[in-house]
Amino acid sequence: MKKSISVFLAAVILLSSATGICFAVVHTATVGGTNLIETTGDYDYYYYDNEKDIIHLTNYKGAGGEIIVPAQYDGKTVIGVANLGKRNDLTKITLSDGIEYIVGTFDDMTNLKEVVLPNTLIDLYVNSFYNTGITELYLPEGVTFIGIDAIVNNKNLKKIYIPASCKGIECYSIAYNKNLKEIIVDPKNEHYKCYNNNTLLATTNSDKLLLTYAPGNHEKTIVIPEEIRFIRSYSIIGCDYLENIVLPSTVEGLGFDSIEDCPNLKNIYSKAESFYVQDYCFNKSKTKVNVYCNNPTRDNEMAESEINFIFLQYIPGMENAVIEQPTQAKSNSVKGADSGNKSSGNKTASAVTEEATTEISTEEVSEGEITTTAATPVALGTNTQNVITPKSKAPLIIGCSAAGIVVLGASACLIIMKKKNINIKDLFNNK
Repeated sequence: MKKSISVFLAAVILLSSATGICFAVVHTATVGGTNLIETTGDYDYYYYDNEKDIIHLTNYKGAGGEIIVPAQYDGKTVIGVANLGKRNDLTKITLSDGIEYIVGTFDDMTNLKEVVLPNTLIDLYVNSFYNTGITELYLPEGVTFIGIDAIVNNKNLKKIYIPASCKGIECYSIAYNKNLKEIIVDPKNEHYKCYNNNTLLATTNSDKLLLTYAPGNHEKTIVIPEEIRFIRSYSIIGCDYLENIVLPSTVEGLGFDSIEDCPNLKNIYSKAESFYVQDYCFNKSKTKVNVYCNNPTRDNEMAESEINFIFLQYIPGMENAVIEQPTQAKSNSVKGADSGNKSSGNKTASAVTEEATTEISTEEVSEGEITTTAATPVALGTNTQNVITPKSKAPLIIGCSAAGIVVLGASACLIIMKKKNINIKDLFNNK
């Protein structure tokens, strides 16, 4: 299986070279094709370019504490740093100028509190920062790419700074950082923008794609702004306190694993004229999720007993009951139309919502109104980034471009590796 994956990754390299697109697997595959050079010094290394004596370092064997990773080693130029080893005795690591990429570098270094990145850094790949002890991460100007699994499961991480130069952020690149409170994007960045007090990271292109949510503020309700059009897979993930998500009329559906491992999620409110939910959308929810929407459709892949959501009719204004109103808690005199309790006859919106919920919460939208078709709506099918094809489902139609083929191929490869319990770092070694 490892050999097959290596061959497949090589094909991805050739295709990505032809299309001019850079993916996280490019340098990884190149690394996996060379032999590990073991040394008696502080590091082992792989050749990146044999003819030019360019290498990337791995397997740090020196003393603990604070270290500086060199830009020259054994008379060779260091261009990248791979897995330094699960060194819990390292507290601060500085990468020297000249180093351009990292992959698996800071993996399971739970006592690592500080990392200083070089101004020459360009790319972050798989497990660049995984299960570390860092609290803040400032990516320097010059970083262009954040790959899949790059910044994951850092329990103490509270703030991430993304520079103006960054123009590529992959699916599941920033995930399971459960105390992350803020993602700051340089105002000069033309590709990404943050919303809702820097808790929602999204693209600024025509897709207006939600990329990730910072769960560290422990919000019970998220209100997605009208500018957002698509919710990418693994965008809202690992949110233990989240109960409600309010979607704008511009978001017309939720794809595979858009929302995952939010155990207390109860309600989705959609204002769209029609709404689509893929069957595998709400993985790891403790109870069935109420999806309040208009004209619902879904897949017909899962058995009825496995479906963990219910379609219910959306009534305008019903979401106001769950939207937090900080001003109301300060003073009762603030209540009124401007604070969210807009009148509906002689009743507040909250009162109308309670009645509407009571009336429809005991019955689902009839089966005749649920379209069980395999065709994916335009909202989920025109974008190559918003849906990750599940293992058990036929590929979704995402267009015939070479870029689309590469994205699906790389994603499928990583899924197979996960299923077979193959660690991507194993591909680096000659085993």
